Amino acid sequence: MNYPILNFDCDLSLIKGIGKSSILRFRRLGISNVGELLKFYPRAYEDWSKVSDINSACGAQEKKIIKVEILEKCKFIKTKNKKLYKILAKSSENLFVDVLFFNSKASATTLEPGETFLLMGIITKNRGNFEIICPKFRNIKFLDRKIFPIYSQVCGLPSWRISNAINNALKLLPFQQDALPEFIVRKYSLVSFDFAIRKIHFPENKSELEFARRRLAFGDLLVWRLAMERIKKFGTDKIKYNSVKIKDFSNEFIKNLPFKPTGAQIRVIKECTINMKSTIPMRRMLQGDVGSGKTAVAATLAYNTVKSGFQVSIMVPTEILAFQHYENFKKMMPDFEEIYLITGSTSKKKKNEIIEKFLCGIPGILVGTQSLISEGIRFKNLALAITDEQHRFGVGQRSKLAQKGNNPHTLVISATPIPRSLALVLYGDMDFSVIDEFPPGRKAVQTFIVSSEKRGEVLKFLELKLRSGTQAYVVCAAIEPDPDLQEPEEKIIDVENYRKDFLTQEFLNEFKTEIVHSKIKSSEKEKIMKDFCLGITKLLISTTVIEVGLDVPNASLMIIENAERFGLAVLHQLRGRVGRGTEESYCILISDKKWGDARVRLKAIKTSNDGFFLANQDLKLRGPGEFFGKRQHGALDPRLASALRDAKIVEECILASHDLSFEETLPLAIETKIETLIESI
Repeated sequence: MNYPILNFDCDLSLIKGIGKSSILRFRRLGISNVGELLKFYPRAYEDWSKVSDINSACGAQEKKIIKVEILEKCKFIKTKNKKLYKILAKSSENLFVDVLFFNSKASATTLEPGETFLLMGIITKNRGNFEIICPKFRNIKFLDRKIFPIYSQVCGLPSWRISNAINNALKLLPFQQDALPEFIVRKYSLVSFDFAIRKIHFPENKSELEFARRRLAFGDLLVWRLAMERIKKFGTDKIKYNSVKIKDFSNEFIKNLPFKPTGAQIRVIKECTINMKSTIPMRRMLQGDVGSGKTAVAATLAYNTVKSGFQVSIMVPTEILAFQHYENFKKMMPDFEEIYLITGSTSKKKKNEIIEKFLCGIPGILVGTQSLISEGIRFKNLALAITDEQHRFGVGQRSKLAQKGNNPHTLVISATPIPRSLALVLYGDMDFSVIDEFPPGRKAVQTFIVSSEKRGEVLKFLELKLRSGTQAYVVCAAIEPDPDLQEPEEKIIDVENYRKDFLTQEFLNEFKTEIVHSKIKSSEKEKIMKDFCLGITKLLISTTVIEVGLDVPNASLMIIENAERFGLAVLHQLRGRVGRGTEESYCILISDKKWGDARVRLKAIKTSNDGFFLANQDLKLRGPGEFFGKRQHGALDPRLASALRDAKIVEECILASHDLSFEETLPLAIETKIETLIESI
């Protein structure tokens, strides 16, 4: 078959080595054409350039690379539970090494006698002999480069197949012109787009990789920033007058609260009320750590709005969170009856009755899930649109909520602290308020890191806590076993097997236990969570679906399995599910990682309860993957995240957006990307 010159719009079938079955698997990764394939950036890289001396590598608490010659074919050794394959090799220092594989004959037989390989793994000594277990390996004879891309994969489409497909596509791809103006490329010392798209996949060295990442991240980030500026400009240019001006009844509301607001809460309330008394609608993001009192601030602004004769909408990501907001607002406003709740489970009759009230213009508060942005929900005089847990919604979703009124004030709330440099880009269409103070007397959650060997003791502690009358969470990193796990020696605990593998039948019979994850139907999931909130369920085994939306004061223990697989932002959110009552609360992180960034993350979460500190640590360690990606509907690809660890690139993109704002017309390629992005969000 003769393969043609490709462009980004070409079908995958034109790439050598991609057949019908492969195309279906690529589609499962969201890849349907050449452009999407080439923009499917590696999730990680393996650097095989640093070969260690076996004596210095032995005993190191991290994987090392050694060079060996294979001396003998593999020998099969039958053990009680596993099939063991053993190969004798000789290191470059002429020292003998035993190479061991468990249940992996294919890997063992690949290491042919007489061949020279690089092995990557943990080197130890066993009875005086050097030993390496289940190493990754590469044949020196075929080692044409030292840095290899690692891609996210699906069953039947391993990383190496994706790598081969991308390599074949790049061979047929002509030189790619840069979409950025030449003066921007020169001013900010960027490599060309053509260089970047090739080297992001197959860099010769780390410098090339960083240049490529920086260029691609810069381009995506600049387009996002320009789109945000356009959204903000369109909004302010459109508004000449705004009759929705809210009076300030904050003192009246605050004096009736059962607690005294913190100084930070009072400051933020003042910032917002000043906005809401002006002729230009407020567009503000409220950031605050878990438990800092964001709901009380939102309730104050809602009270001011209703007392001024207008309507308020509050959109949250889950039914259980909507129900909790509804209950909290009713408690804080006991004399006000016009507070309503609409979710997916609200009956049609009840929903129509509520909609009719708001169409008639009654001053009131409507709390709900995403159903609030459906066409059937209408308001007569919506003056304040609040979106809680904003990172669960895209720009377009919160914009649709605001469109329910005539240029209402908008407030988006985030319990996921975001470093200011990123916030300026992600939410460049908004002003910012931060609650950086905790209510007095709030206890910090005690956090511990333990190895899987201590799981038995952890489960005894879990049983002790449940017997004392409190509730608990167990969070797992997977729903079910992953057959394509790249490191089979690493045990990933999954939700489906946790109860069977680690909890005894007697234990389960005594305390009601439920499992919840994303594959469970929404109605069933909401019922499970509601039962937990009501105290019917005592133990909840879950994935990160409980990251937001559960406020259970009686829950005092959080156990997180494979904690190294979560970012700091997620770990902090999960820990925030406990410590909401008067009981001493605990978060136990189970992990066998002893080195690397994962261990640094775990130590950071153990030593700090400050979400903003942890967010900045996460940015340094992992880049802004927690803040970009699918949650933001079209933002920067998180696989480029490491290029943004340095705030300098963010600042340069903001400066570059100013440079381009002086241009009469933007390049067509950039203009098209901006329009496409705005449409997608």
